[in-house]
Amino acid sequence: MKWTFEDLAGEATTFLASFSEDGSVLNAMMGTVANSSFMQEMLQQLAAWYRGEPVAERFGTTSEWMGPVAALAALKAVTARDCPGKELQDVEGAEIPCGPHVVRMFQERALPCWLPEDPDCPPLRYNNYFDGVRYGIYVPYGPLVAWPRFANCTDWGCDAGGWVQKPDPGAEPSVVAA
Repeated sequence: MKWTFEDLAGEATTFLASFSEDGSVLNAMMGTVANSSFMQEMLQQLAAWYRGEPVAERFGTTSEWMGPVAALAALKAVTARDCPGKELQDVEGAEIPCGPHVVRMFQERALPCWLPEDPDCPPLRYNNYFDGVRYGIYVPYGPLVAWPRFANCTDWGCDAGGWVQKPDPGAEPSVVAA
């Protein structure tokens, strides 16, 4: 991160996250107060996802990933309940009052990696073949504050798992002991 978490959140912030380029809510960087309505709702959305309920279709994101889709659904549900009619996307300035909440939303954007000396795209990112490291998290209409993936990442999950991978057809079957 280029900024400290304290600088990202500020004094009054009760929830912070970043919109991804596909319109979902990036789960790479989130912050919240204890007993957050947003996190409670996100748990409800994750449970809905596992029950097979269609979450993404309600909000128009192209993302198919559970975390970002559930986070978007939670954000939409809480804002609809606590500050109806308020739109959190495309707001200039990161801090948005929403009923009892103060929300800070950032925006994921492509990094300017066409010049190797750009400070937003340091050499490890510039020289990495994986496009996922060439995104940054920005203050809306403002400076870079963080990167959603570490510079040496080589795939969308950065080898952290989190979703079912297609099994290798040549691999030995695994056995789970009870």
